[in-house]
Amino acid sequence: MRNVLRSLSLASAMLGNEPTIREILRSGLMEKDYVQRRNEQWECLFPHLNLEGILGRMLRIVRYYQLQSSKVVKEFGVTSGEFDVLGALLHSGPPHELPPKEITKMAYRTPGAITHLLDHLEQKQLICRCANAQSRRSILVCLTPAGIELATNLLIKHTQMENELLHDLPESDKEFLRDIFKRMLLNWERTKEFSPPDGENERTKPTIDANQDES
Repeated sequence: MRNVLRSLSLASAMLGNEPTIREILRSGLMEKDYVQRRNEQWECLFPHLNLEGILGRMLRIVRYYQLQSSKVVKEFGVTSGEFDVLGALLHSGPPHELPPKEITKMAYRTPGAITHLLDHLEQKQLICRCANAQSRRSILVCLTPAGIELATNLLIKHTQMENELLHDLPESDKEFLRDIFKRMLLNWERTKEFSPPDGENERTKPTIDANQDES
């Protein structure tokens, strides 16, 4: 199988282009993956299930991504949740400060979870809380110099990890996947059910259950 795919890649390379996902699928040479084998077994037992095999693959990809992401984040002495907060503050630009409510929206977590993360980051001296000059009833969360340095270096290392995961995909496939996922997200996020939590919304961030079925 690998030799056949290698031959297909070599032939495409001679023509000046890489084989795309759709070309490989049309060739009938792509081997079965875990999700396909699993779904075929389910369909033998329940012929009318109509398993698409789309979200199951997305879920499996997310699991691999989260595993690699957690390794990178751990090197910097923070958690994935803390990285989300640091990233939100870094993304805001100088002076890298936001009210907690904005961090809640950007990090896709509940206010209670954000408070817990802020406490830990403050203990690590990566953020500080200060009064909001424009509103006496609110505070601002600011990155410290140490927080800016750590968040910047972590962002660079994390982006390198993401690029390495996608390294084997031709650019045409990446663009195809960007368009598909963008359409899905735009459709889903138009509904209130998929809206990020805010100060008045206590929905929790979606989590990936290691025992959840993939279909």
